[in-house]
Amino acid sequence: MGASLWPGNGRWRALGRVAPWLALLLGLLMVRLSKGAGFADAYALLSRPFWPGPAQREWVSSAASLEDQARLSLLEQDNQRLRDLLELQRNSGADSSVAA
Repeated sequence: MGASLWPGNGRWRALGRVAPWLALLLGLLMVRLSKGAGFADAYALLSRPFWPGPAQREWVSSAASLEDQARLSLLEQDNQRLRDLLELQRNSGADSSVAA
């Protein structure tokens, strides 16, 4: 069989093979956009330069460590103060029983 009588037939046949894939891709894109992901993607794209990098992450972790150390120190001081008060209370209770 020779050349086709319809000159554009090869183009349409190639489009017919690609069309289901294009329809699937378009359908998936529509589902993604209908769920509000377009706004989330745009926000992520625009805000990415302001996201913390490794240096900021290190600063935050060192600040958290320093905060934990300060809190531990305060808790240890409170613990010692309460132990001293408890010891005074025990001693005063023992003194009153001896005096009686």
